Amino acid sequence: MILVICDGLGDRPSLPLDGKTPLQVAETPYLDEISKAGINGLMDVISPGIVPGSDTAHLAILGYDPYKYYPGRGVFEALGAHTTPQTL
Repeated sequence: MILVICDGLGDRPSLPLDGKTPLQVAETPYLDEISKAGINGLMDVISPGIVPGSDTAHLAILGYDPYKYYPGRGVFEALGAHTTPQTL
């Protein structure tokens, strides 16, 4: 099983793109193939109408109650900084 989370992929229609979103005009052959072969959907990870941040949404998608287990964004930022290669 592979879980692909397209975090931050949503956008709004743009006049320079003739009312389409950037994703609608982008060439996405690999995402198209993954979509054809898989099961796709949308979900409200917190509650309907509540737009979560990436941190709380990912906790919820993985089965954790973000109201109970959310340590704050700083922990996620520190982990990301620790595992990202640093350049001088």
